[in-house]
Amino acid sequence: MNTTARETLAFVRDITIVILLVILIRTYVFAPFAISGHSMESSFHDGEFILVNKWNYAQIAPTPSLDLRVGDPKRWDVVVLKPHVSVERQYYIKRVIGLPGDTIRISSGAVYLTPVGTNREVMLDEEAYLNDTNNGNTKFRWDPGTDRFTVPEDSYWVMGDNRNNSSDSRECFSMCVPGGATHFVTRSNIVGKPLFSFGGIHIEMLPYLNGLIKLPTPVNNLEFRWANIPKEYSYPELGGN
Repeated sequence: MNTTARETLAFVRDITIVILLVILIRTYVFAPFAISGHSMESSFHDGEFILVNKWNYAQIAPTPSLDLRVGDPKRWDVVVLKPHVSVERQYYIKRVIGLPGDTIRISSGAVYLTPVGTNREVMLDEEAYLNDTNNGNTKFRWDPGTDRFTVPEDSYWVMGDNRNNSSDSRECFSMCVPGGATHFVTRSNIVGKPLFSFGGIHIEMLPYLNGLIKLPTPVNNLEFRWANIPKEYSYPELGGN
């Protein structure tokens, strides 16, 4: 084999390794997302770019009988998820409120939680992540027929922080229909949690010679920040959950 052939094979090998590494990282570790919409304000904003940690919730299942999980979503986690109701919007970003087995009740603008395995109902104080407009103003857009929901196994109840402008578990992420959409997001449809934000970027089209050039410009005065807000809430009644 001559030198040129060896160099070509080495180049192809290196490119193949890089491509495989990128695919593995993109599939199991990190992925960038752009937020479109206002459902998580004031925690996350329209036009904000975030890096999502997928490894936290990675599921590795070599066979149907073997389900290996790195970790599961925790209460209060902000998560990126795949909605089961829309082919146009590929991802949503919401906050986990109810875990599998929990009972959620919404009444008079407040959210009540009964953790799985207990009969202690607690009214959640959501001041840490809801602004003044949304705090104490969690409602249904229409009558769901009940104000109490028990989260099924391997599923979660999620809501946006901007309760007045969020399609979430309250209305099945769009509209509840018999035999169709449900109030819950399954574990397999949760992609990951935001790790940090690059800030807000708007792609502005500017004239350049005979064409257009795309220039990223900051918006909303958003800056790079770690997306670990909020981290923990203390509810002794919930037994540390």
